[in-house]
Amino acid sequence: MTPTMGIPCVSFVPLGILYENRYFISDECLTCLTEINARINCEDPITRPLRRTLIFFDVLHKDLFPILIHIKKNPRIFRSTIKLLVWMTIPVSCLISAQQEKSRQSSSANINFMKNEFTQFLYNAKETFLYLKITRIVLEHLNSLTLNQPLISKDDCELVSYLLLLIRNILHAPERPTSKNTDYDGDCGNTSDYPQQRQLLGVLFAQGFGQILIHLLSCSQKVILFDKNL
Repeated sequence: MTPTMGIPCVSFVPLGILYENRYFISDECLTCLTEINARINCEDPITRPLRRTLIFFDVLHKDLFPILIHIKKNPRIFRSTIKLLVWMTIPVSCLISAQQEKSRQSSSANINFMKNEFTQFLYNAKETFLYLKITRIVLEHLNSLTLNQPLISKDDCELVSYLLLLIRNILHAPERPTSKNTDYDGDCGNTSDYPQQRQLLGVLFAQGFGQILIHLLSCSQKVILFDKNL
């Protein structure tokens, strides 16, 4: 993957291509995902160039979700994709701190623009997770990795942790404002006026998420499984 000004050029070396309802990965797909995952956490925290580039090229819908659907049997690519989705869906408050907002290095206009970019991205991510196909894939992997498994391997423990973090991030993501929830403050604790949050919770628990959580909480490896922090 050729970097441009320190940013991986995802437009010139795509992760893959969607053709006739099938997604075909490129030869560099795993290398690209690995490099993006490595770079996204050490990019400039003031401007977030890589994150914004990925959002601009709509990598979420063009590549990441199609990879989950069509390439789920390639464990290394699947794990790298889930990991990138976790980094991409981090709450806006974790990306733009109060200290940064007061910094002279960033204008208020630029901060507000970035906030809007990241928030719009999270709206889209949450809406996409309402599709049963996406949540089913995530929960099927959690189920296969945890239930009826006496001991989970190190790599699988990492994947379980990232799958749980992804679910957490999506549940925390804001819901696109409507006439009923225009005062949304980012707290999804009360779902009465947020149909997407209600629907997402219903989908997750209808597909056995509750059983998975109970199993994980009673698992001897729970300390390892829940040790990922963002």
